[in-house]
Amino acid sequence: MTGWNFTDLSGNRQAVELPHTWNNKDGQDGGNDYYRGTCSYKKTLSCPEYNKETEVVYLQFHGVNASANVILNGQSVITHDGGYSTFRVNVTDVLKEENELEIFVDNSKNDKVYPQNA
Repeated sequence: MTGWNFTDLSGNRQAVELPHTWNNKDGQDGGNDYYRGTCSYKKTLSCPEYNKETEVVYLQFHGVNASANVILNGQSVITHDGGYSTFRVNVTDVLKEENELEIFVDNSKNDKVYPQNA
């Protein structure tokens, strides 16, 4: 959960720990004008130890609000719509010794993810 780099709409990058939200201030001011759009999270991961003959490796997410496009080593491995639901993807065939993981997160209004209002 540590060592993530977050890039916001303006291209500003900062180190963050997960869980994280970019609407922690504008989402609390009562104006209903908080930023909706796409930002990204990026991290470098070492390949885990596993038996390549009998095991597979999954990435698991416990929620990415609202839509996610998961990129591992430059390849899209899964897109997911469902802000509060857990999802996972088998990444065994994409792994390298050092891996670049980037998640593009979009919290725009859409008809695929509920709830849209509290």
